[in-house]
Amino acid sequence: MACVRVVLIGFVSTFLYAFTAAAIAQQKPDATPAVIRLPVGLMFDVPSGWVWNELYDRGGDNLLIDYGATRPEKGPRENVNRLDISTSYVGASSPRTFTKFDINRTQPLPNGATLRSQMGVLWNVHYGYDATVSFKYKTLKVQALDGLTPKFDKKLVQDAALQIANSVREVPAANSYFHPILKIALEFPHPKRWTIRTSAINFGLGCLVCGDGSNTWIYVYPSSTKFIDLNAALASITKHFEKESIKIGEMRSEAIGEGQFAWTEQPGSARPFLGVIKRGDAYYFVQMWAGKAMTATNNDLRIDFLAAARSVRAWDGR
Repeated sequence: MACVRVVLIGFVSTFLYAFTAAAIAQQKPDATPAVIRLPVGLMFDVPSGWVWNELYDRGGDNLLIDYGATRPEKGPRENVNRLDISTSYVGASSPRTFTKFDINRTQPLPNGATLRSQMGVLWNVHYGYDATVSFKYKTLKVQALDGLTPKFDKKLVQDAALQIANSVREVPAANSYFHPILKIALEFPHPKRWTIRTSAINFGLGCLVCGDGSNTWIYVYPSSTKFIDLNAALASITKHFEKESIKIGEMRSEAIGEGQFAWTEQPGSARPFLGVIKRGDAYYFVQMWAGKAMTATNNDLRIDFLAAARSVRAWDGR
């Protein structure tokens, strides 16, 4: 199966520009640190000066952070100071092999966590840093990798791992993903049908059964506008996409717990589903973008789309 690749098509739209700018502003290193809650049941704070970038599913819970002061214009993945964090170590069956250690130590911490730090030459071709944070039978991997002559700041990555380890705490495990900046949560659809990649401005659920190369995604993001009611909110998103010459389907709506959900269906178009969730005074947009190689029908995807949308809710950061 071809890898699902993130392309934020559909977000280059005028009504998201202001929201995107606000999200980026929140990501400045001097802003309130993001709080990460992972489905496995662990929480921790993003270290001071570091910036949370993305949360993604790759057979476990994974995320990327990088140091704000050394970030180049090309973005976090080009930063010499970046850390990949996971709860299920990718390549666990073939662990990293250090051929030379500069650091190899284990230290207990006041919060009950244990931090094991290893740094040195890997496989005789790379230089890397591996930290394992153990907390109540759960673990986090914090890793950096570079060439034999490392460019990353050794003390900086060690300090970041120590801050993470000191802030880690246990929360109930859940089949939910929690957005560190937008403070919203949603239930994750079937893992054999969907993958997730979360950016600073949205949740993105990528379809794994929509056809190779289709690049089909469900996007969820909060509205920056306070609407008078659900109808006005739905009209906002449907009118926007009518500009793409899409014929909007009839409105459907239902009550969801203490909220409301309304959506339209446009089978065979680049926007098969468009919807709005109202929770209290907050509104959340949910839309599906279908790639040109889309093979799934609305009937194939409706259950997953509705289940994800119905689960969208505010998260209080705990």
